[in-house]
Amino acid sequence: MCQASNVLGIPCITTEQRPFKPTVAELTAEIDPAAHPNHLTFTKSLFSMLTHKVAATLSSGANAARRHVVLFGIEAHVCVMQTARDLLREGFHVHIVVDGVSSQNQVDRDTALARFAAEAARAGSAAATAQGAGVLHLTTAESVLFEILRDAQHPHFKALLPALKELAKTKQGGVAPSAGQGGAKL
Repeated sequence: MCQASNVLGIPCITTEQRPFKPTVAELTAEIDPAAHPNHLTFTKSLFSMLTHKVAATLSSGANAARRHVVLFGIEAHVCVMQTARDLLREGFHVHIVVDGVSSQNQVDRDTALARFAAEAARAGSAAATAQGAGVLHLTTAESVLFEILRDAQHPHFKALLPALKELAKTKQGGVAPSAGQGGAKL
């Protein structure tokens, strides 16, 4: 997802839980703001990634008009869950990439996905949307990318094709590995 946001020039925010979890080495090059000006990284002590600095970034400049956030990362039942709930309260459409979230324990991930599904049903109700609440969507990395591209004639389709093929290969048993918390604001 980070690679795709870089190719497409979509703003991408990564948060690192301090002092415990720096971003994994596999993602360091993909999220380097010097190499990818669309990417910002913030440290946090909150479990939610919606810190004051992140909230200010989401509401400033061209980002202010964007109301959709693609959310992926670790720990699904803690950081991703709290981030999704905070974003929903702020009226965002939150797209949880189910093959892009993980937890240390399978039961925690499974429970988080069940809670996301229940929240998606509740948040999509007419009463919830009439109150200005955000909407939660469950999706996959491949689905998000094809929704953004919309057409094989998209100028970046060929550049993303290797990543899409690699993504398809990593889906062993229906779940792709994930490594890091991030969100791309569409």
